[in-house]
Amino acid sequence: MVWVLLVTAFFLEGIITSLPLILTSLLLFFTYRRSNRVFLAAFGVGILIDVLKLRQLGISSTYYIIFLFLVSLYERKFEIKTIPFVIIVSFLGSLGYLALVNSSEILFRALVSSILAVTTFHVTANLFRNPIRSRF
Repeated sequence: MVWVLLVTAFFLEGIITSLPLILTSLLLFFTYRRSNRVFLAAFGVGILIDVLKLRQLGISSTYYIIFLFLVSLYERKFEIKTIPFVIIVSFLGSLGYLALVNSSEILFRALVSSILAVTTFHVTANLFRNPIRSRF
């Protein structure tokens, strides 16, 4: 199920929209499966999206890996399966990624990306029957 989300995000980001959907999908992938496969997927998808969007090779994959590494550092300090964590991390990650690739309307796109991340997180949590811990 998570791989389907990642492949769908790849095609949507590569063809239809310029929102960082792959970044949010990788974040959700990491929250559900904390394994090294996520870093491998981040590297592969980052290279493919750079080729598809004709950017300098390796920019996206390097950012994705550093982003997931930072999330894994905070995994022990904070509970990462919470809605506030997903909101904050997806917003900041999208903001940094959009600034890195010189996108326009960075704040609006980061906000929309974080809203989509929370919606997808909530839907996939209901599909996987994982409890969402709310700390509002």
